[in-house]
Amino acid sequence: EGSSGNCLKSQGAGAAAQWTSCTADSFDINVFTSDGTWDQDTDVANLAYAQIIVTGGGGGGGNAAACSDTACEGAGGGGGAGGTTIEMVTSATLGTSTHTITVGVGGPGGSGGTASNGTAGEASSFGTVTTANGGGGGTGVDIGGGVNGGGQAGGAGGAATATGYIGIAGANGQESQSVGENPEGGDGGGSYWGGGGHGAAPNTNESQAGNPGLAKGAGGGGAAQEDASAVGTGASGGTGANGIIVILSYTASGGDLAEWYETKGGVEPGDVVAISEDFLEYESFALGLQKTSILEKAKRGKSIVGVVSSMPYEVI
Repeated sequence: EGSSGNCLKSQGAGAAAQWTSCTADSFDINVFTSDGTWDQDTDVANLAYAQIIVTGGGGGGGNAAACSDTACEGAGGGGGAGGTTIEMVTSATLGTSTHTITVGVGGPGGSGGTASNGTAGEASSFGTVTTANGGGGGTGVDIGGGVNGGGQAGGAGGAATATGYIGIAGANGQESQSVGENPEGGDGGGSYWGGGGHGAAPNTNESQAGNPGLAKGAGGGGAAQEDASAVGTGASGGTGANGIIVILSYTASGGDLAEWYETKGGVEPGDVVAISEDFLEYESFALGLQKTSILEKAKRGKSIVGVVSSMPYEVI
């Protein structure tokens, strides 16, 4: 006898059938934070369809170049976040071929003694099925000679692509601020997965780097300096966070298609049933008086009808 919620599955000619789970709502998750490959034949069994979430790398924050005196303040803009594309595909669409996974690397922040913009994040892709763009780099600032270098633009968020059902653009990096003696680097843009790196907020006579992107695909924060001529070199922007690809594979190993019958007492889910000598009469609107068999637990020599299901996928 089988157990409730299971299906009788053929093992091929000459082999005994076996009871197996017929759950149709299970799933597997594959997470890629670096390049790789995915193949449904080896990575997931009995795939029905997959939800693929692809996020590009975040852009780096802008730098704050070295001061030449003790009367200069400035800050770089934050990097933009990578875009995210969400696609739903069937097992047939994915096919049996191996798909190349490319995870976009986050862009480095601007650095050096002169204004240097952050580098844009790289795009991520799941084979040729779907892609997501990286975020733009924040603008760096050249400061010195009493320059108050605020208002540097943040990097643009990665644009949504047209390769998925849902396209979510990454957030733009924030513009830097420099009011009086209080420069602040722009925060990195937030991605689908969370927030960007915070922009630098240095104390007096201090140089401070921007913070790296926090969540996957988020932008790096902008750097800042406040009268920091003694430092000699510029403060670097924060590095954008790498992208990510997540594959949620929904699997199905089968389900019961059941037909309703009246049964005798003692019949339970999982029992093999057969036609009894009794029948039920009923009135059909189209055909008039009709008869249908009443089923009972199968015995040797009886005509087998099937197995009783407690959780049919569909009843006719």
